[in-house]
Amino acid sequence: MHNGRGSYSPIPAPLISFILPNQVSETISYALFAAAVRFGFGKHGIYASSASYRKIFQCLFGVILTGLWSSTFSRVSIAVLLLDFAPSRAWKIALWLLIVLQFIDLLGTEFIELFQCRPIREFWDQVPGGKCNAPDMMQILIYVYNGLYLLHPHYRLFNLTSETESDRHAR
Repeated sequence: MHNGRGSYSPIPAPLISFILPNQVSETISYALFAAAVRFGFGKHGIYASSASYRKIFQCLFGVILTGLWSSTFSRVSIAVLLLDFAPSRAWKIALWLLIVLQFIDLLGTEFIELFQCRPIREFWDQVPGGKCNAPDMMQILIYVYNGLYLLHPHYRLFNLTSETESDRHAR
């Protein structure tokens, strides 16, 4: 993309604002997953102590929270990229609608994830008086979250050509 100063930047500025948070949340998610493996995640249950289980579940809870952000920012960055290539105003409106829906779904999923168990510590410990909601709500959210991905027009990336290529073919 032309940045207005006479030089060419291969990545549009709005796109960078979504790639960086994606990379940060993905790095945190991978680090938490690696920590869970260090505490014994992936080993047979008889080899892990109850203290290890607690640490594993704490790490995996963090993986869930940060992984959702990473996935959302990946999808939004693709939509932002497609905004530059949208063939019509209707496409741009649809892409903006999908971007907004991605963030609404992310916030809703995070909210339900954070308040699924009261207190949050109930995810990895048995807390007197602690209570968790039925997992049906999370299953529904997973279907909605993945359904939004199916609505995303990522297949358009394969059909895009730049103006310079089409100009060359027209000559």
